[in-house]
Amino acid sequence: MPSYYSRVIRLIAVFGIFISALAALAACGNSSDKATEEINESGVEASSQPDDEQIIEEATSESEEGEESESGDTEEQVDSESLEESEEGEEETPTEQPAQRIQFTTGDIGEVIEGRILQSDPSPVYVLGASAQQLMQMTLTSLEGDVSFDVGAPNGEKLVTGITQTKVLLPVDGDYLIYINSLSGDASYSLDVLITSVVEYVPVEFQDGTSSATISGGMLRGETGPVYGLVAAAGQRMEITITSLEENASFDVLTPSGEYLISEIMGQEFEFSAILPENGEYLITTNALRGNVSFDLNISVRD
Repeated sequence: MPSYYSRVIRLIAVFGIFISALAALAACGNSSDKATEEINESGVEASSQPDDEQIIEEATSESEEGEESESGDTEEQVDSESLEESEEGEEETPTEQPAQRIQFTTGDIGEVIEGRILQSDPSPVYVLGASAQQLMQMTLTSLEGDVSFDVGAPNGEKLVTGITQTKVLLPVDGDYLIYINSLSGDASYSLDVLITSVVEYVPVEFQDGTSSATISGGMLRGETGPVYGLVAAAGQRMEITITSLEENASFDVLTPSGEYLISEIMGQEFEFSAILPENGEYLITTNALRGNVSFDLNISVRD
């Protein structure tokens, strides 16, 4: 009996060891599966999230693409603005008109030029060749709009500006430029230009201690008489007395800027008095209307 019980006890012990071994193996299997699942889950999570280098590369790539896009937009905008400015500049700069040369008919000393100017257009320019000490007489009229003219000497000096009629004693030989200006809107105009032969120029000078001078002169029929020049200052008073027995002469007094103080004085005797508007040389021109002319010219200038 004792040996029987001993065998039963050993069998139970062996069976217990076997069960323990199976339990241990099962536990190991579960741990391995769980570890595998954790590893797999970790791998999935790792693969689902980009690494830092990938993020940096993508951000850098996006930044570069954005900069290129912005740069491209900026360049296109600059090019567009430059093109617009260029087009505006071209629109604002009118095409310059070529100068037109004035040619007198053979044997004639004058010409009448008809034209039209738009306010947005550049000034029409006329060229007239002339000689020193010729007298240029010009009158500009317009039935539509306001106009004026400027006259430039061959050396570029402006002889007169912004007026509509004048007489100018030309200083040098060469081409003189006449500019027509529109003052208010579109305008049609008529420019009457006359050039005399070379005239005698007589400077008027007062003797020391005096403020007046008397000059006697004359001219033949159809001639332009002497031109007298007197230097005076703004604010001074000029007084002129002209006596002509023939009563067929005319006289003009012009300011240094070419404007008329008096125009075409006629009669046996004429007196003129005025406060001078500017500094410079005042011109007194003489003309014979009919036949020969003789005259006496008395000029005085006082402060």
